[in-house]
Amino acid sequence: MLNFKGFDHININVNNLDKMVQFYQNVFGFEVKEEEIYYSPKYKKEIKYKIIGKSNIGLLALYENGEHFSKQQNINHIGFYIDNFSEDQAKELNQMGIKVEYLDELGGIVDYEKSKSIYIYDPEGNSIEITSVFGGGL
Repeated sequence: MLNFKGFDHININVNNLDKMVQFYQNVFGFEVKEEEIYYSPKYKKEIKYKIIGKSNIGLLALYENGEHFSKQQNINHIGFYIDNFSEDQAKELNQMGIKVEYLDELGGIVDYEKSKSIYIYDPEGNSIEITSVFGGGL
């Protein structure tokens, strides 16, 4: 059995690389760690990518593959633990123009047994859970 220590990165195919990077920089303060254009023998074309995030915490590898490839992704949602969770963040995100799930029904905050979460979408429809307790207290 492998000894899992945490998420290294999540790889996501995207349509608009710059828009996605800006979203994650504005919402989570992610930094660009690496950016390249490489030739993909599999797809026989050049592909731009950026690795963004925070060192030793979490990284996203975003590959600008175009609509055909990004429609094939199977990510349900990506969980982000933050240490400054507040009840006002759902409204603040909504004011930034970011769609917040459950904003009307629950005020944007889902109250679990050991944690609270806010669910949002990035510009390409990937669902993100922002949680107040790492791993939901697991």
